[in-house]
Amino acid sequence: MPRIPNNASLYNGAKGNEVRTPTSYVIDGIFLTDHAGQNEYDIQALVTDFSITESIYRPALTLSMNVKDPVNFMSQARISGHEKIRVKLSRKKYASETGASDQKNVDLTFYVTEYPVYGKSNNLVQAYSIRAVTKHGYITKLKKISRHFNGNIAEIVRSIATRDLGINEENLVFSEKSTGQISGIFPNMEPIDAIYWILRRAYDEMGSPFYFYQALDGKIYLQSQSDLVQKSSYKEYAEAKFFRNDPAGEGIYDEIASRILSLNSELNLAKAYQASRGAYASKSIYVDISQKRINMVDFDYLQSAPRMPSVEGYPLLSDKFKPEESETLNKYAAAKINYIPINEYAISGGYNYNSTTYDGAINKAASCAETLDSIQHDVTLAGDFELNCGKVVSLKLPPPIDPNTQKKGYTVADNNPSEDPFLSGGYLVTAVQHNFSEEYIIDVRVKRESLYNNMFE
Repeated sequence: MPRIPNNASLYNGAKGNEVRTPTSYVIDGIFLTDHAGQNEYDIQALVTDFSITESIYRPALTLSMNVKDPVNFMSQARISGHEKIRVKLSRKKYASETGASDQKNVDLTFYVTEYPVYGKSNNLVQAYSIRAVTKHGYITKLKKISRHFNGNIAEIVRSIATRDLGINEENLVFSEKSTGQISGIFPNMEPIDAIYWILRRAYDEMGSPFYFYQALDGKIYLQSQSDLVQKSSYKEYAEAKFFRNDPAGEGIYDEIASRILSLNSELNLAKAYQASRGAYASKSIYVDISQKRINMVDFDYLQSAPRMPSVEGYPLLSDKFKPEESETLNKYAAAKINYIPINEYAISGGYNYNSTTYDGAINKAASCAETLDSIQHDVTLAGDFELNCGKVVSLKLPPPIDPNTQKKGYTVADNNPSEDPFLSGGYLVTAVQHNFSEEYIIDVRVKRESLYNNMFE
């Protein structure tokens, strides 16, 4: 991987460190600190490639790095698994006629967790890989929490993040939506496990679940699914064969930046399996131990869908499909039953399961999480520091129609849309892998829990 100075000729005449291609980037340094924290080495000349991964399902960023070492750096730096790695990157978008250049920086420190691969070639060159995580992802493995908690779930999470994980308050970005109240005891758990344990009991007023994750900007987020899917689209990306702009022209940068380089899709539309996991109907049985009574609440997807958060808004379920010719899938509440113990007398003035009322919020949260996996794409794009997990993007995908079959009259309909009406539209970004080698490319996973248009009219 080349070292790229700020005035590199790679930028084809652009001023300063402005880039004319969105796959370009600047390495300001890759610094390895030894076990004592006294010696720091810039190892960018040894690094062949590396990637940084973020996901709404992961609390910390992860670093994967490959090193080619022809100078026995491993022995000279006394590498022993106690190292920290600081990655400093920057890039400035080329200032076209439509906007001014904008400097973006990445400055992250990772703690090495392992060296999973090591090899030697003719006793002359050694190569090895490095795996690392950001600080709170490292120290969570070294601590256990065993204490009482009571109050607002978001504030409990904030307390764990600052008190046990050492995260600065200024790096926390929390949702303004209510997470509910809860009381209980952490049973000797790792801090991050404790956070996820209580977040399984947290739902906003729309019944959507919460996610605790870190993005490339270094911030740690606590956001509900409704926070995420109701954002405006960050950018539209299109799949096409040819470029319209001149390679040396002003518009080529934005066209490359918005072009889908590759696409792999996964459709999880097995209705029976989704229904068995509570996607379309479920039942919550609240068992009040103190008063020896039960309350049952049914969830109906088609009734709730208009009020549930979604990227596009059209439901995934037809109201005409009846497996037994009597009931639609949203009526099989017994397919998924949640038993929830309530003991109000045991906790004065509080609730042990975020259940001030028997509202069946857990049913809605399970439906939100389950249906989010219905339509998934893995998309490769040109690099972008600001395309992070938790954002919404729009995909414009052409219809999969072979021109030869069109000529023979094999089309299903007479109309010929410019985009696929089923797969195009808005998606939630759930994970991004930023890959740095000769070029900066990102692999993005996007998901959607709704349809782009109403297929069931």
